Amino acid sequence: MAVGGQKKDPRDWKDKGFVVTCQKRLMKFFSESGFPYALGPKTLTSPSNKEFFQMFQFLYQRFDPSYKFGAKPEDEILPLLTGLNYPFKITKTPLWLEQNSLITPGAPHVWPSLMGALLWMTELLEYSDVVGRHQDDDFGNDEEDKDKWTCTFITQVYGAWLNGDDEEFDRLNGDLINFYESRRQMEISNVENLSNSIEALSKEIEQIENAPSRIDALNRKKEDFLSDISKFKKFAATMQDQKDAVVAAIAEMNGTIEAEQRELEQRLKENQELQTIIDAQDITPADVERMMSAKHSLEQSLQLLCEQRDSIQKDVWTREVEVQKASDSLDRAISMFNATATNLRLVGASAKYPKDIISDSFKLITFAPHAPTADRMLNCSIKQDIKPCLFKLKDHLLEKAKSLHDRYMDTHMELEAICETVDEQRESANAIEAKLQHSIQSYRTNKHSIAEAAKRSQAEVENIRQEAKKMRADVAMMWAQSERAVAGAGETVEEHEKNCAREREAMVQFITETLGALMEHKDNISDTLAALNQRLDDELAACESL
Repeated sequence: MAVGGQKKDPRDWKDKGFVVTCQKRLMKFFSESGFPYALGPKTLTSPSNKEFFQMFQFLYQRFDPSYKFGAKPEDEILPLLTGLNYPFKITKTPLWLEQNSLITPGAPHVWPSLMGALLWMTELLEYSDVVGRHQDDDFGNDEEDKDKWTCTFITQVYGAWLNGDDEEFDRLNGDLINFYESRRQMEISNVENLSNSIEALSKEIEQIENAPSRIDALNRKKEDFLSDISKFKKFAATMQDQKDAVVAAIAEMNGTIEAEQRELEQRLKENQELQTIIDAQDITPADVERMMSAKHSLEQSLQLLCEQRDSIQKDVWTREVEVQKASDSLDRAISMFNATATNLRLVGASAKYPKDIISDSFKLITFAPHAPTADRMLNCSIKQDIKPCLFKLKDHLLEKAKSLHDRYMDTHMELEAICETVDEQRESANAIEAKLQHSIQSYRTNKHSIAEAAKRSQAEVENIRQEAKKMRADVAMMWAQSERAVAGAGETVEEHEKNCAREREAMVQFITETLGALMEHKDNISDTLAALNQRLDDELAACESL
C-alpha cells in the first residue's frame, strides 16, 4: 500500500510552470523559516539523498521536535508521512520499491512526488501556524462562531476522509445538518422579532408624532430610531444572505448525502455478491494453508525476480554508460578523420587526387550510434570503401616520393659533374698562373744575363704576355661561368632538396597518421560492435532466463 492510501496525486507534475512555482514556494518557505543549510535552484531540481533528508528532517522537526532520526532515514520517511496522513502516493511502485527509490530521491521519476510531499508539509505547517495564532481568540459574535464551527467541521471531515472512517463521516454530516437547521430556525426567529420590533417602533413613532410636540427631544429620539431601523434593515439583509447561503449549503449537503447513500448501497450490493461467491466456494483449511504457502513462495519468487531485475537494470545502465563513452570516443576519432581528409583535400569539390586513386566511394564518415544494426552505424564500409583508397593513395605518394628522390639523385649527380669540371678548370688556371709566375721569376732572376737578348725576346715576351692575358681572361670567364653554374645548380639542388624533404616528411607523416587513425578506427569500431553484440546477446539471454 502506498503512503496515504490509494489516492492519486491530482497535481500536474509534467507542467514545467507548475514545478517552477512549487520550487519557488519551497525556496521562500525555507528562507523565511531559517533553514540552516545551503539551498539553491539546483538543490530543488535534483537533490542528493543527503540534501533531501536535510529538508525532510527540518520540516518534520517542526511537527515533532523530540523525534530523533536513525542511521537510515530513508526507512523512516514513508512511515512518518503515513503518520501525518499524507493523502497521495509517492510513486507508482510497491512500498518496498518506494523505500529503495528514496535512496536516490533526485531521480526524475521520483523527485516530483517527493517535492509534492515536502510542499504538502509546508502548507500543513503554514495552516498550523495560522490556526495557532487564532486558537486563543474570543469569538464575540454569531458570524465568527459560525466560521469557527465550520472550520472545526472541515478539519474533522478531512481527518475522517483521510482515515476512511465512514461512520464518523455520517455522524459529521448529521451534525452539519442539525447545526445549520438550528441556525436557520434562530435566524427566522430573529427576523420575526425584528419585524415585530419594527412594527412596534413604527406605531410608537406614529403615537409620538400625534402626541403633543416635544420637538427637540423627540427629534433626537427620532434620529436614533431611524439609525436603528437602518441598522436593523442592514442586519436583516445580511441575515437573508446568510439564510440563502445556508439553504444552498443544505441543498448541496443533501445532494452529497444522496450520492453517499447510492455509493453505500452499491458497496453493500458488491459485498453481498462477494459473500455469495465466497459461500459458494468449497475450500478446506488444508486448501487455505496450501494457498497461503503458495502465496508466500510466489511472493519470495517475486522479490527475487525484482532484485534480479534491479541488478539487470543496474548492469544495463552501466553498460549503456560504457557504450556511450565508446560512442563518444569513436565520434571524436571520426571527426578527426573527417577534418584530416578535408584538410588534405581528399574529398569534395577541391579534391586534388584523381578518381583512380581516391574513388567516389571514399567519403566523409558519418556516425549514427542509434542505428538498428551495427553495419548501419557508419555510412560507408571502411574495409571496402576507405581502406583500398588509402592504400592506393599510399602507393601513389610512395611512387611520387621515389620519383622526387630519383630527380634529386640526378640533380645531385649533375652538380657533382659540374663541380668536377670547375675543379679541372681551376687546376688548369692554377697551372697557367704558376707557369706565368715561373716565367716572371726566371725573367727577374736572369734579367742581367739576358739583357742583350731582351730586344730579341721582347717580341716573344710580349706574345707570352698577350697569351697570358688572354688565358687569364679565358680562365676568369670560365671561372665566372663555373661559379654561375655552380650557384644555379646549388640553388636548384637546395630548392629540390628542401621541396623533396618537405614533401617526403609531409607524405610520411600523412601516411603514418592516416594508417594509424584508420587502424585505430577499425579496431575501435570492431571492438565496440563486438561488445555491443555480446551485451545484447547477454541481456537477451538474461531476459529469456527470467
